[in-house]
Amino acid sequence: MAIYRLDVEKKYGQLQFRLYPQGDAAGAFGAPAPDIKALIAALDAALEPLDTKNKVDSVIFRNIEYGSKRDLRETVRFSKF
Repeated sequence: MAIYRLDVEKKYGQLQFRLYPQGDAAGAFGAPAPDIKALIAALDAALEPLDTKNKVDSVIFRNIEYGSKRDLRETVRFSKF
């Protein structure tokens, strides 16, 4: 079972995120997205290889663990940055 961490930040009016395995050093943030819709599209692409259907992988965002990609996506979409 792999656990990943997701960090999202707003910098200079643009959103960016990083997704990395828990316990590893946090890498650099990815390319900035101009709006939340573009951020969600990039996040979906980054989450694609994770296996959340069989409860193998999960993602921690703002200290809450998400086992479902859909739940994580909706939380990010409605969060304030």
